[in-house]
Amino acid sequence: MVKQAQHCDEATLPSPWPDPMHPSFKSRFKALKKAVTAKASDLGVAPEMLMRRRDIETLVMQDLAGEPFSWPTGWRGECLNDALAQALEERSL
Repeated sequence: MVKQAQHCDEATLPSPWPDPMHPSFKSRFKALKKAVTAKASDLGVAPEMLMRRRDIETLVMQDLAGEPFSWPTGWRGECLNDALAQALEERSL
């Protein structure tokens, strides 16, 4: 598969993910982490119970790449999605 990709036209390859060390990534990540931590505190649970770091990073990458979001579902989505959307909206301005 790698050899096939090496011989493909670059226009047909998917665009690379944003750099996690870029300031725009870091600021969005911190905003989402803050929203998750605040909600976890309100509920009296560990932030990791609501959303894993990897899932927060995925949302940030989707935001920076202009891709559709993969929001949490179920009770986690009910608890978090509004706060996450607001945090991303504030950072995108």
